[in-house]
This record gives sequence, C-alpha cells and structure tokens, in this order.
Amino acid sequence: MNPSSHLINSQSGGNGKRPSLQKLEGVLFHRTIRSVYAVLLVAVEDSTKVVVRIQIQDGSLATELRSWCRRNCKIGDLLVLEGNWAPVYETSENNTEWTEERFLVDVTTELDAEKRIILKEARHWDWGRCQMWQQRYLVSKNNQVKRVRRREGGGVEKSKADRHGGGIGKLKQSEHVANFLIHMTMHRLGAQGLPEPCNWGDVKPHQLSTVFFEAVKALNLGTGVIDAAGGSGYVSMALGLSGVRSTVVDPRESVGKHPGKD
Repeated sequence: MNPSSHLINSQSGGNGKRPSLQKLEGVLFHRTIRSVYAVLLVAVEDSTKVVVRIQIQDGSLATELRSWCRRNCKIGDLLVLEGNWAPVYETSENNTEWTEERFLVDVTTELDAEKRIILKEARHWDWGRCQMWQQRYLVSKNNQVKRVRRREGGGVEKSKADRHGGGIGKLKQSEHVANFLIHMTMHRLGAQGLPEPCNWGDVKPHQLSTVFFEAVKALNLGTGVIDAAGGSGYVSMALGLSGVRSTVVDPRESVGKHPGKD
C-alpha cells in the first residue's frame, strides 16, 4: 500500500501550481547523514517504514545543517515532517538501494529546518524498540567483511580482521566483551538455552527475547555500566549498540577519541 494514501495530511493548495506541502508524523529509528542530504527511517503509525530524505539546497550551509540534523533528529524521537512525496528517480541516481517512493524535505537554512522538522516528543521510543525496527528493515551488512590478500610468494590468505591491533580488531574484541557481559547477566537472571560460557563472547545474544531486555534493564540500573580504563570507548560503543548505557572512565587525555585510522 502506498503510504502517501493514508499516512499524511495535505495542506490546502493546488490549481496547477507546485504541490502543497504535506505532513508526515512518525518515530525516527535510523538516520544517515551525508554531505548535502540526510536519510531518516521513520516508523509511521507503528506499522509502516517510510524513507525520508532531507535535501540541503544551499551547499554553503551544508556544515551547519548537518550539525542541526544531528542535534535535532535523535533516534527514538517522534517527529512531524513537512514535505512532499517523490519517486526515487526524482531524488537520486538509479544505483540507489531504495525502491519505494520517499518523503522529500527541502531545507535551505536552519529556519527552514525548524519549520519543516518539528520535534513532537523526545524519546518517544526507547532504544530497544528502535533496534527491533532496525533489525526488521535494515539490510544487514557485516562491517567486518574480510578483505582477502595473498602474501607474496606464500599464497596464504590474510584479512584485515586477522591482523594484530587496528580499529577493526578492537571493534570485534569490544563486541566479544559486550556479548559476554550481556550473556552473563542473562544467565544470572535464569535464562535457559544459552550457549556454553566459553562461547558467550563469540555469539550475539538473542535480542528479541524477553530475558535479553531484562538483562539490558538490569545493566542500565543506576548510572549503567562503568567502562574503567576504557580508552577510546570501543566497549562502551558496543554496549550502546545493544541498548546498554556505559560511561568511559580513563585518566588519559585521549579518552573517547578514536585513532585517526578509524
């Protein structure tokens, strides 16, 4: 079903002129911000995913408008957007992965953005609910894809993920720590059917189970998890992706700053 047929309310207009602006209300569960545009995935009426493209019309203000989007378009917020429906071929080249029509919001200045992207309720959804929608609608892309190389003469395959150190290795290690902590908490809550403890770090917890949400809730009690000597914060980032609040505590000046190669 075309979402424009029942999910938006049109303003008065017409008479052969440029289509009048329409309104779309929904919960933001994913966003991607690029140089001169941003793509928001919005859940409308808790049943339909809508792709929203925010198009920055003035390139000289792109930096300010990107910052505005990051500050004002937060995951879980209930937004009211003002724009028009447009087929994919009118908004991008043919190599886009999206096939359904989009809701297009044109902004030139921050004033335009404030008029056309309105926050109705902050944190309308919690992170767990947003993550369920991400798992339902986002194409799973393994960021740890191995880039195979052959050593000269030896013919031995080696990937970036196999190398010692580096950003990719640290991310993978941090995922293991986060998986282990969540599995351990699920075990203490009496979860059944968990992997062997020696595999807790290797296997991602089943995030749609009730006990998973109970474990995340338990870890979020008080101030959440304290990531002692957390350095660049990879473990906290991995925990955050699972909905767990984590605070990095580290005396080094570089705390929270990822290496330049990341």
